[in-house]
Amino acid sequence: MPASAERSAAPVRRLSANPDAAAAFGYPAAAIGRSAVLGGIQRPAYRASSRLNWIERDDCWVVYDAHHLAPLRIEKAGWDAPAAFQRIGTFVSEAECLDKFGSLELVEFFARHGLVEKTSPSFGVSRDAGGAVCAPGAAASFSLTVLVQHSCNFGCVYCLNGPESYQTSDKSSVSIDHAKAVIRSLRRSAPDADASIYLSFFGGEPLLGWKKVIDIAAFAAAEFPRVAFNITSNLSLLPQPIVDLARRHRVTFCVNVDGPAPVHNKVRPFVNGRPSYDTVVANVRRLCDAGADVQLRMLVCSHNEAHIHETVDLHREIGAPVSLLTPLRGANSDATVFGDDLYATPKTVRSQVEALLRSRSDGVLDFYPAIEILNHIDTGTRVKQYCGADVQGSPIVDNKGNLYNCVWFVGNERFRMGAITESGMMLENEPNERFQSLNGIRPEQACARCNYREVCGGPCPATRIMDLDAALFERERQLKCAMTKPITDFLMEGLVNGRSFRSGYAGTIVPD
Repeated sequence: MPASAERSAAPVRRLSANPDAAAAFGYPAAAIGRSAVLGGIQRPAYRASSRLNWIERDDCWVVYDAHHLAPLRIEKAGWDAPAAFQRIGTFVSEAECLDKFGSLELVEFFARHGLVEKTSPSFGVSRDAGGAVCAPGAAASFSLTVLVQHSCNFGCVYCLNGPESYQTSDKSSVSIDHAKAVIRSLRRSAPDADASIYLSFFGGEPLLGWKKVIDIAAFAAAEFPRVAFNITSNLSLLPQPIVDLARRHRVTFCVNVDGPAPVHNKVRPFVNGRPSYDTVVANVRRLCDAGADVQLRMLVCSHNEAHIHETVDLHREIGAPVSLLTPLRGANSDATVFGDDLYATPKTVRSQVEALLRSRSDGVLDFYPAIEILNHIDTGTRVKQYCGADVQGSPIVDNKGNLYNCVWFVGNERFRMGAITESGMMLENEPNERFQSLNGIRPEQACARCNYREVCGGPCPATRIMDLDAALFERERQLKCAMTKPITDFLMEGLVNGRSFRSGYAGTIVPD
């Protein structure tokens, strides 16, 4: 969402509730009741939404439906509002609603805020579909990730690239011809004049092969009318041509600064054990001074969980406009489990996120996932599931010319989606069908029943797709909940109490 856009509480209503006196709402209950149920006509039925989240305070409740995200504040005034909604957990008649709430107009008001669902014999449940719709005739847009280098010069305690699947000891880098073949193939499939490509450079450490980054970026810029680039780097080196690239094109750098110097150096040293903090921060400042778009990421683990608030503030002091808070996954790409001593504690993460939110008294949100959730509220976008990996629209090419739909499956033969040939991209249907059958949230999982599901879409399904212990997926879910739930509640309560919020970052978030 643009930095200038704001979400305020202008449309939010406050209600003072009293079931025995509908006049407290300003509605003549008896008259409404008679006109609604007389005449022998089959009338609509109502039920409370199954996705209601209640925040109780001393004098009121704040309630919202996690699909509509249109909060209401209901003054207590001796009325147990949650109990009243529970009593219409299944569809009830207008007359029963009138008895529970004193006014059908009030029930319709609740329905407009998504707190109550309405059904009729002819049309079934009436519900706002929500979600963003792509405009007809929109220009084709692609993303491509190039694994420039599988090796890395850092020795992080939590490296997500498994040594076997990523072959991290292999010093070879991507073939420029392979990368160009994918770019040509994508361009041929979208010959329209306004087609665009978002090209990401990943590793290993991609800037170990920085000359190839420059060559591939130049080729993409010549092929596509509109280009943007992302470089996910530890930023232990920053050749001047990379800075120049950022001056010529829109380039986003995603760089980890995992805490203050002692913490960062503990979890992200050079491969020889040497501290990396000073080098990384100096290069971040250099990019910021050059006007580059820099996102600073914090991979949250046991070593830095108590420093979340401090680290986000540190990111602003360094000069980056936004922070990305990403909990450690359950395992690396080899399906090797990290171990209990590395995982963050949901209770600590939640406490830190709550403290961070309270500190943003000006309403400017400068960290993911808060910016993403604010965007969902502002645009009406909802997320059915987290993962949208698609090898056709966003392929990943490794140093051997193999194609994947996700960086987590690089080197995993089960999910190799194809390869680069002289003709371009050759895709295989069977691995993609297998992936799609395993992707998504299953009915037995807690996410399927969670009121916040459409805000976050659940955690990344990679550990589950790799057939790892379900407890790992559950751990990842709890950590994501420790961020998503307090952020959503904070925004809902703030809006209903008259606060305004806006994003402090105008770029595109690259969370993983």
